[in-house]
Amino acid sequence: MQLPHEVIDLVLGLLANDPSGPEIEAIKAFSLTSSTIHAICGPHLYSSIYFCLHSALFPDQEDYLQPDIYYPRCEISVAQFRQIQTKKPWINHRVKRLGIVIFDERQWLKHRQWWSDLEEILIELQHDNIEWFKLYTNSYGQSQTSPSALSGPISKILKSPVLSTLHLYCVRNFPFYHLFAAPSKLQHLDIGNTYVDSDLGQSESSVPFKSQIKLDSLTLRWGCHQNIITIGTWDSMQQMSFIDPLVDVSSLSSFAMRLTHGDRERDIALTCLILDSAKNIERFTLHSSTHEFELCKPTSLASSIERQSATLHTLALTWRFIHIFPVLSHVPELLEIGPKLFNVRHIQLQILFPTTLPPNIRQGPVWNEDEWVRLSSSLSRFPALRSLDLCMGVTEPRHPKSRAMQKLAEEWLEKAQNMISEQLDPNVVSMQFTRSVKFRL
Repeated sequence: MQLPHEVIDLVLGLLANDPSGPEIEAIKAFSLTSSTIHAICGPHLYSSIYFCLHSALFPDQEDYLQPDIYYPRCEISVAQFRQIQTKKPWINHRVKRLGIVIFDERQWLKHRQWWSDLEEILIELQHDNIEWFKLYTNSYGQSQTSPSALSGPISKILKSPVLSTLHLYCVRNFPFYHLFAAPSKLQHLDIGNTYVDSDLGQSESSVPFKSQIKLDSLTLRWGCHQNIITIGTWDSMQQMSFIDPLVDVSSLSSFAMRLTHGDRERDIALTCLILDSAKNIERFTLHSSTHEFELCKPTSLASSIERQSATLHTLALTWRFIHIFPVLSHVPELLEIGPKLFNVRHIQLQILFPTTLPPNIRQGPVWNEDEWVRLSSSLSRFPALRSLDLCMGVTEPRHPKSRAMQKLAEEWLEKAQNMISEQLDPNVVSMQFTRSVKFRL
């Protein structure tokens, strides 16, 4: 008995749009059964595409790539896709989700053909169909630069009437203002270390800003608000005009912020501004880096977080220690607002050790019993808590000299597990303790 083509197409659509990620291998295998099935599979097989320029110089590069459900399962080589595109131009209308990842942009001169093929691919794509777009470059230092030939096609992608999700990381000279040139359906915005050229104001004058973008989720990470995406001007208080006039955060359900160690006060002020403007945040993620002389004090966020108590159900906190060893005093201080967060059911805590000991440090960190007692006690006072996920690890687990700090993280995790397990009822709270980096931002 043969199934109708409509039923097969429906099943393939479910596989291609699986919430956990497209089942590309299953679709590929099914496409080999017959020429008729192959034709039906085509549109689903190329609905999600990932192009990557890998770097042999940085074998741990993927440790820094913010995870998503499309990579690596949807990765295809630029050359291969270009060949398919030439033979089957109909695929230009089928691409709905597009990711471009460049792990070391300094090598681009060695890959001129790759860039040339990518430019041709982007020019021929039907930009109005792009719903999800990610542009990630792992540039180093101040050398962030992309071939200007890509700016034209990317501008068209930003104007897609169906674009709902945008991820940008380490991008310079990005034509971001095109998002505001027409009514946008963008709901999910994730930006980090993304720079707008200093002469953007000249371009802005010809772009009419029509309406705010009303977001459902917002992620700001790694210096995302310094010199960047300041569409408009800075006011007298040095607040960013990006958040207020052009982006409506009142309906956010998810907000994530990675504090930088360079301008922490402005980071926290911006975080509070967004938290105070939002009304229904359900998930809040905070990633803090700290170094030797400037300990982060996120306790000033407490009152802003408390305002979300009616809807907030998930709290995710990461402390990443760069030049010093873990000092946990600020973690329990922030968690002491637990009794006021009466709807928080899920807490994720992650503590990241430095990969290696700094040259001027001979002795490793010392376990502070009082701090951990305080942290465990704070966790026990969340009235609705049902799950706890605690992770400890090093920032670069693949580093050849990281073993000593990994072993220390394992020892600390075991002690923390024993202490926290005494405070929380395992029949009420599901607890998971992981010896690795589990949550990246």
